Amino acid sequence: MPDQNGNMFDINSVLGKKNLVIYFYPKDETPGCTKEACSFRDQFEVFRDADAEIIGISGQSVASHKEFAEKHRLTFTLLSDEGDKIRKQL
Repeated sequence: MPDQNGNMFDINSVLGKKNLVIYFYPKDETPGCTKEACSFRDQFEVFRDADAEIIGISGQSVASHKEFAEKHRLTFTLLSDEGDKIRKQL
């Protein structure tokens, strides 16, 4: 899946090498999702110290994720699962 910068993310680049915090969220800019993302942002150092990579996944576009990440200064990966293909497999 592409990240908020349009780069393809390969889970194998971190799988088994880092601790992973993967969360699915419904939509960029909704109150609950924004609060959750900002909480991860505000605790980023704690996750980094635990060698954990935070990855947020939702069905919005790369452009939507980029705007969301920039507006809220999110320092972690947001993946675009347009069509919810990955979420539906779980």
